[in-house]
Amino acid sequence: MRTRRQLSKIKPKSTKLSQDQVLEIRDMLAMGYKQTELAKMYGVTSQAIYHISKGDSWGWLTGLKREKY
Repeated sequence: MRTRRQLSKIKPKSTKLSQDQVLEIRDMLAMGYKQTELAKMYGVTSQAIYHISKGDSWGWLTGLKREKY
């Protein structure tokens, strides 16, 4: 088991996408690109693209925020 000191030194994963890439993805989705195509192009999962498209992630950047019930 890790101590608090060890846990405090663990860095969070950095994001794989930049803000510009997320905006490109939003534009490409609007142009009709498939989520699986974009996932392969950007090296992320199709779930990541899905969450961008719905505003679950990066919503603050894209202006989309899905209502949580």
